[in-house]
Amino acid sequence: MDYAKIVFPDAPMAPLTANKGYSMHTWFDLTSYDSIKRHEDKPSLSLAVSRLSTLIAQEHSTHNIPFERIIIGGFSQGAALSVLTRLTTLQGRIGGVFIISSYLPLREEVLSKDILGPHTANLPIFWGHGTTDPQVPHDYWKSIAQQLATTIEVPFLDSPGDRNEVRLTKEDIERDGLGGLRFLSYPDLGHWLSEEVLNDLNVWIGAVLER
Repeated sequence: MDYAKIVFPDAPMAPLTANKGYSMHTWFDLTSYDSIKRHEDKPSLSLAVSRLSTLIAQEHSTHNIPFERIIIGGFSQGAALSVLTRLTTLQGRIGGVFIISSYLPLREEVLSKDILGPHTANLPIFWGHGTTDPQVPHDYWKSIAQQLATTIEVPFLDSPGDRNEVRLTKEDIERDGLGGLRFLSYPDLGHWLSEEVLNDLNVWIGAVLER
């Protein structure tokens, strides 16, 4: 995309509880690799949100990029940090967030609106998830995604998909509208990316930036 600046921040090195305390690149601490039952480290998550918020503010002020043209997202832990930051901070109306093979941190607090920030109306969210993801189970987190859409009052757009068919198109977005949580399921895909995921994400990002 000639009209886009892409930033790939690196997660800092830190001890990870789930990794027996050994250091690795991680945005925040994980007490285990069970995305459903693990205890979440709120101070660690708060620090990570603060770091990402600072980066967003720098891009906004240094390069004069309007908030509505800033999209944040990632894969797995980076995606979890992105959606939590977008939903809970007081910054401007960031253009959108994409989530790949990931989950909603602090889901009880978010879904109860205890920590939900402003600027969620008409929020575009892209959530791509493999149906055979062993780390972040598809069906459970799809149900959470549906609850999230209800909580922030945006449409839930379910696109189960088929690898043998054309997937997300500009026409789909024009028909359904850009605002909303678009959940795309990828058959036989585990905790990973695929060409189909990246192609769909490219269509979605283009629509967000061109609006």
